[in-house]
Amino acid sequence: MGWNVIALTFVVLVVAALVAVVNKWQSTPAAELQPQPRVEMPAPEPTPKELEQARLAKVRLSIAVQLRQTLNDAGYDITVGEVGPTLLLHGDVYKDTTTRVESLEMLRSIANDRLCPWGFRQVNIGAGLFSGSDYTYPLHCAGQE
Repeated sequence: MGWNVIALTFVVLVVAALVAVVNKWQSTPAAELQPQPRVEMPAPEPTPKELEQARLAKVRLSIAVQLRQTLNDAGYDITVGEVGPTLLLHGDVYKDTTTRVESLEMLRSIANDRLCPWGFRQVNIGAGLFSGSDYTYPLHCAGQE
């Protein structure tokens, strides 16, 4: 029973940290999140869709970096990253199936407000980046199924 309490505490901390990080991005004016155009290379003008994709990629990366820092500062050895629409969460704590399931449920509960608007569509949870024990789950974003 002690491990379940620790795991649940960890899950709550992950979600709280993620909410804090995303709240910061949601309150940042869109003009500050626009990618800077490259001057040194002549290239065709990016389309509005490409500009939006670049902006979202920048935000997703920043969310992952800040979430990792928050969890590491709290004493958790968790690797957090992003690959396109996938949020990556890896650490020994995720060897436990219950912790993975609880984390996924909590992430899904905030996904439509906190993750999906920035382009996250799935989460990859596992014990380590090269452990072979990682699992990718859809976030079930509204309108994406």
